[in-house]
Amino acid sequence: MVVSLPVRLRALRAARGWTLEQAAEEAGLTPDNLSKIEKGHRKPRVSTLSKLADAYGVAPEELLSLEEPVVAGKDEASQEGAGRTVYRFGDGPEVTAEALREHGIEVNNSEIILLNQYIHLHKHPPKGIHATGYVRKEGEPVDRERVKTLLAYVLASNMLTEAERGAVRETIEQELAATS
Repeated sequence: MVVSLPVRLRALRAARGWTLEQAAEEAGLTPDNLSKIEKGHRKPRVSTLSKLADAYGVAPEELLSLEEPVVAGKDEASQEGAGRTVYRFGDGPEVTAEALREHGIEVNNSEIILLNQYIHLHKHPPKGIHATGYVRKEGEPVDRERVKTLLAYVLASNMLTEAERGAVRETIEQELAATS
């Protein structure tokens, strides 16, 4: 299914439970400007797309993709509706910040949330394209490459059960094979 930028932005906002005002604030835009973009009345500049992508925790090219995303949410059940699937995460974390601190690694809350989303997505891969998202707190930067390195560390340090490690490794290997 082909998805326009306005539809994609509304889906990302809805998946986070944000009001138009909250999303605009996260992206550093005015609510009026975001509303016009979401309705397709205004085409955003590249700088605005970058702000929106950062606010939603996705790559700018994911906003412009014409394929339907699976948008990450909060609990395990999936919901169908309006031609899209919303992937919901389980309540419990796979790895805690305390467990990483025991290994001498400091992480902020936003990083641990994204790390657990990566682990969960690899243990229970969604069908189709997906976008991970998180609510970033002010003063808590999230470097996606660092979080991916943390994922590799978690796998190597046996912080997950053998079955969990196997499931995560299998989907990572499939992703790597698909990109080579």
